[in-house]
Amino acid sequence: MKKKAGLAFILLIIVSTFIFVNARKQDYGVGSNVSNAKLELKLKGLKGAKDFVKDNLDNYYIAFKKRIIVVEKDGKSYTVVSNKEFDIKSIDYKDNILYFSSGNKIYSYNLQSKKLKECIGNIPNFGDYKDVFIKVSGNYLIASIGAATNSGVVGEDNHWTKEFPLEKDHSAKELILKEVNFGKDNTGAFKEKGKESFDGQVIPEEKIGNSTLIMYNLENEQYETFAWGIRNITGLDFSSKGKIYASVGGMEYRGVRPICNDKDYIYEIKKDEWYGFPDFSGGDPVTSPKFMDEDEKTENFLLSKHPNSTPQGPAYEHDKVSAIKSLAVDSKGILGETDDIYFYDDIEKCIFVCSSEKTAKEFISLGKKSNIKSIKTTNSGIGILETSQGCLYEANINDAEKSMFNSAELFTYVIAILLTAVIVTTFFVIK
Repeated sequence: MKKKAGLAFILLIIVSTFIFVNARKQDYGVGSNVSNAKLELKLKGLKGAKDFVKDNLDNYYIAFKKRIIVVEKDGKSYTVVSNKEFDIKSIDYKDNILYFSSGNKIYSYNLQSKKLKECIGNIPNFGDYKDVFIKVSGNYLIASIGAATNSGVVGEDNHWTKEFPLEKDHSAKELILKEVNFGKDNTGAFKEKGKESFDGQVIPEEKIGNSTLIMYNLENEQYETFAWGIRNITGLDFSSKGKIYASVGGMEYRGVRPICNDKDYIYEIKKDEWYGFPDFSGGDPVTSPKFMDEDEKTENFLLSKHPNSTPQGPAYEHDKVSAIKSLAVDSKGILGETDDIYFYDDIEKCIFVCSSEKTAKEFISLGKKSNIKSIKTTNSGIGILETSQGCLYEANINDAEKSMFNSAELFTYVIAILLTAVIVTTFFVIK
């Protein structure tokens, strides 16, 4: 009887372990929704990582807040550059040089000479969308600068005003305002909190504005505004033809100028184009019925004259707002069609693929507690940085496989089944 009770207890432990492992899978697991996709765990121990990049020798550079490490192809790892003043957000690599954004600066670090150089400083990213995303292609680096506010006006929802009371949205080009002011502080567009705007007031052009994409020439070290009126870019990449694609967050229903029913978008970003912020989103004016609230009201324009009366529409419109957090373009067609766009939805906890038909389908699903910081194309697939568990995965296609299992999960399942079978058999033999 005691033997039977002991065996029953062991069986209970195994089943409980199996249930626990499965629950963890629901929290942090990674699984493919495409029959011939394969996921490979590349690196572990990366909790708190901010971004990554892979060079042409299969070395991984991992950016943390204060430092960048390299994990070489043979597994050797060490710190490349560090500084207690760093606040690193984004990283890229070209020709033995690392480029990264940190705080309101962009740096280069020569891996051979060990020289750290400031490329761009005084970026006006003190606001709601502080992360500066960078991408290098050819002789150019592009960098995104997010808006300071939700929809162009400083309000109570902008908690950073306690630390930076004089900050506001900065325009890369000259704008002319309408006399429209908001909230108890009577604040105008592109004004610090409590400052009014008046009809015909000119907002001057600044060297670096926010809600922009800037371009830096790696050869002559000069930079310029590439495109503007882009609320907040959350992901950047280049296509096989050199086109720039960016995921852009829509305006939210908050603050003194709440915008209802907006969505996230993916745009092709073209040089010198104005994309509509803060009076248009997704190519539509904020006065459109699309943005009506439950009282069938919309917000008014802030600008008396728009740089373009019909801003360019998106390449893709998502089904929700504040969801898309990273983007990668499969410029080599490794996973599917050339220039398919992959993006991470942080609400659904899923990576989607968007084809040329402007439709998106699920590609990889993730656990509900997953935290994807970055997805990027590599020379062999799509890299996925998950920082809650500190893992770097790579997704690629294996035509010989029509189903995908994570090897660790498969091993757990097999062991649990075999042990259960052994114990049950032993139980009945003893009986």
